[in-house]
Order: sequence, then structure tokens, then C-alpha cells
Amino acid sequence: MLKFNILFIISCLLLITGCKKEEHTSKSTEIKVVSKSITEGISHIGIVEPIHSAVIISPSNGFVTDLKTDFGQYVKKGSPLVSISDNELVNELFSSVSEYLLNQKAYSDAKNTLEDKQSLLEAGVLAKIDVNNAELDFQRAKIALLKSEFHLQNISKKLNQTSTPFKSFSLDDLSTFYEKIDDQASVTINAPNEGYFIPANIISLDEQIKPISIGSKVESGIAIGAIADLKHIKITIQVNEFEINQITVNMPVEIASVANPNKKISGRVDAIDLFRFKTRLDEPTVYPVTIYAETDEIINASTRWKVSINASEKKVILIPIDAVYDVYTSPYVILKNGTKQMITIGKTHFNGVEVIAGLQEGDIILKSTK
Repeated sequence: MLKFNILFIISCLLLITGCKKEEHTSKSTEIKVVSKSITEGISHIGIVEPIHSAVIISPSNGFVTDLKTDFGQYVKKGSPLVSISDNELVNELFSSVSEYLLNQKAYSDAKNTLEDKQSLLEAGVLAKIDVNNAELDFQRAKIALLKSEFHLQNISKKLNQTSTPFKSFSLDDLSTFYEKIDDQASVTINAPNEGYFIPANIISLDEQIKPISIGSKVESGIAIGAIADLKHIKITIQVNEFEINQITVNMPVEIASVANPNKKISGRVDAIDLFRFKTRLDEPTVYPVTIYAETDEIINASTRWKVSINASEKKVILIPIDAVYDVYTSPYVILKNGTKQMITIGKTHFNGVEVIAGLQEGDIILKSTK
């Protein structure tokens, strides 16, 4: 009886051991241990912005009739960029001409009246107060004429009508002038300075601003483009509270294009803003860090670039985190033959965990697929 009990206990132990072994070996995927290159240091992605830019504002409502300069093209100050059709601006010009001519006539009448009353005063048939009133009317008419002339000059510039001899016009000329100018109802916007012509949405925080094209509807006061220096750029990255103390102003950085990692430029830390931080629940606090870069190449605004600070590459053994058992106590892996192999783990990365000791390149481990 005793012999039977001993055999029964041994059988149970073997069964339990077999089950535990099967726990790691059944439904498992084989993984070959290899070394991988990883980058250590601070690395974040940001959007390129031009440091120097001048926003171009539409002077009126209308539609884009011509893009005289393609986006991305380098232009000099005064180069024509965009033509906008605008009947409202034509109406404003027509109204300004009418107002100017009326004020011109009022000024002429006030001047003649003042001269007549001054003559009557000298002849002794008119009181001084009447001359003073005529002088006041003359000054008012003069101010009104100067204001309307200034307004007319501004509207004329917008519609490229500075050569039109408005001062020689009469009220009878208005209908002919309106018919002529109505056929040329467009305003051409010129570059305010030299640089690269870029879409307004690249440097605007307003999500409703879209790139313009021929036929686009535009509104007065809305940005339609910008002139920017694309060889002097800045990139703002968000650095978490665990890394921010590793960064100092003027620290050199390497910047690489996300789309083309082989395209790299050098830069430096320009500013660290410790007061404009962002905090979210269950996430580290982040601080904006501005990177400055100067290059001989054109760097397109709004593109994504990776900023690396104190970055260095090293080769490590990296395995999937779900291939490691008892990660927080006594980490181990299961080898291909089903045996347990104790390991020492290091840093955890988005694509696995470092193995400092316990495995060699070429080993085969099992990862459960349950």
C-alpha cells in the first residue's frame, strides 16, 4: 500500500511538471535573439516654422483671378503675387472719385465766397463776423478735400489706377470712368519684402485658413499668403519634466527630416519656456523648447523634423516585453528546449526591453501567443 502511494505521488508530480512546461511551450512563437541599434538621449519631433515672415492680407472681398507667383518661389520686394477681382473695390473707387470731385467743387466755391466777402469787407459793406464765418467754411472744405484726396490715392494704388488724372475729372466724366474701370475690376497684391512665397495656413494658427488657388474666394482682412525666410527656421518640441533638466540654451542639436532621415542639419537650443508648460492627467508635464537652425538649403515650412539632443547609438539585445515572465521580480525567459533562463533586464523601449545579461545573440526563446 505504501509503495502504491509513493508511485501515485510521483506520477502527480510528473504530471504537474509537464503541465507547467506545456504552459510555456504550447501555443508559442519562436524568436531569435538579435542585437539592435537604439538611440539614447532626448529625441522629439516638431514642425518647421520660418523665423522671419510677413503675412499678406487680402485688401478686399473677391476671387483669385491669377497667381502670378507659385508657392515656394523666391521673390523680390514689389514682385506681383496675386490678382483678386473685386467689384466692391471698384464701387469704393467710384464713390471716392465722386466724393473727391464734390469736395473739390465745395472747396472752390468756399474759396470764391471767402474772396468775395473779403472784398466786401474792404469796401465797408460787410461785417467782420461774416468774413470769419466764410474763413471757417473754407478751412472745413479744405480739410474735407484733403481727406478725400488721401482716401482716393489709397484706393487708386490698390487698383493700379495711380496714373488716372482724377484731379482733372469733372462730375460728367464719372459714368465713362466707371464703365472703363468695371472691366478692370482687379487688384494685384505685391510682395512686401523679399523671401519665399508660402501659403498662409503654414504660419497661421487659424485652422479655417486654407491655401489659395485660382478661383478661391477671399475676404477682406484674411491672410492669403506670406513671405518667409526658409533658410532660418525654428522648431518647437515638447520636452517632458524628466528630460527638461538635461537641456540648456545654446546646446547643439541634430535635426533630421522625418520623411528623409538622411537629410540632416545642425541647430541649437534657442529658448526653454518653463512657464508655458502643459499638464494632463496621468501624463508627465511637458515644456516647449525652441530650436534654431540656419542652413544653405531651403527647408519647407510645416514639415516634420526629428530633433535629437545628446543622442548616441549603441547595440543592445532587445526582446519583446511579452516574452519576459515575472518582469518586476525575477525576470526570466523560456528557451526553445523549454528550460527557464534567468535574465537581467535594462531600459524598456517602444519596441522591446533591453537584456543586459542572461542571453546571447542567436539564442532562441519562446513567446506565448495565448
